[in-house]
Amino acid sequence: MGRRVSASVALLFAAAMLPACGGDGSSSAEPPCVVSEEKMASIWDVSKMTAHPQGNGLDCLYAADEEAVVMLGVRTPEQFEAERARFEDQGVLLPPLEPADGFEGEATVDPRYNSLNVSAGETVVSVQMVGTEPADPDEQLELETRIAQAAVEELNSSAS
Repeated sequence: MGRRVSASVALLFAAAMLPACGGDGSSSAEPPCVVSEEKMASIWDVSKMTAHPQGNGLDCLYAADEEAVVMLGVRTPEQFEAERARFEDQGVLLPPLEPADGFEGEATVDPRYNSLNVSAGETVVSVQMVGTEPADPDEQLELETRIAQAAVEELNSSAS
């Protein structure tokens, strides 16, 4: 139930942010929206996806049919650790990140949201579902893995 409540809060916040940011239909993949709208639509098997960079410069909200579905974050390892530390500084004890398959041992899952985090060089890519689909945790991880792979590939190709 906690994950559903968290996802619902994130979805409400995300839906409120949609009109205020991005989504101009451009196909360029720039941080934090490193996965193109076309590629994300293909991963989700929908006709159209819009990318909405968030004001923090680290997160990109992707929406299908004007409904937020996934948040993609691109951070340095230091930013990622600092974000977790802020929670603990507020007295929130975070569960340890759990290892995830793939990505040469550089992937973890945050058990609070089943969100996938992948270390790729000097970048941590985080993928978190903000909608209600897919409800099955294994399907969710498979979809997050495909999104993270696309993000890592794009980051690696732009670095070379």
